[in-house]
Amino acid sequence: MRDKYAITLAALPQSRYVSALEIGCAIGVLTEELASRCDRLLAIDAARTPLKEARRRCAELSTVRFEQMFVPEQWPDGAFDLILLSEIVYI
Repeated sequence: MRDKYAITLAALPQSRYVSALEIGCAIGVLTEELASRCDRLLAIDAARTPLKEARRRCAELSTVRFEQMFVPEQWPDGAFDLILLSEIVYI
């Protein structure tokens, strides 16, 4: 899984983002790595239990905020220059 996250981060077109949204953050493993490239990062997930672990994992990262939301029914306010959907969109 670490290789997949490394490939995901390497595929991002910019080295830095002002405001990012990660949809489907789960336990925050990718969130933790993505945070170093974002001034602000909102990580959301529909499930409460993984969010608890993600908050614990990223507790020292002051630029990361977590919300329980179910996209597309719920959509966060604000503008984002990166929206990342990883591990949730499959065909």
